[in-house]
Amino acid sequence: MKQSELIGKIILLLTIQLLVVLPLPAQSKAAQIDSLMRYCYENGVFNGAVLVAKGGEVLYKNAFGYADPESQTPLETGSQFYLASVSKQFTTAAILLLQER
Repeated sequence: MKQSELIGKIILLLTIQLLVVLPLPAQSKAAQIDSLMRYCYENGVFNGAVLVAKGGEVLYKNAFGYADPESQTPLETGSQFYLASVSKQFTTAAILLLQER
């Protein structure tokens, strides 16, 4: 993964986190997250599934793009992904965020 792609994904994750913690109605948050994710998908920055939850309540859940681009099988919110070593970066970011709190 290129460094610029990684930075873009980190910024995307931080933006979503910021939208979740801002004091806005849940519907407004979901609409803002949806708008951001659609923009990212339409501009080739994101292809995947998103689940945003706070306090056990699901605020936003959607999937963008294809599970298999060749057969054009669309992604679903229940689609499975092979994360391999990529999960280590997300785990590290989550631990650092928890440490700050």
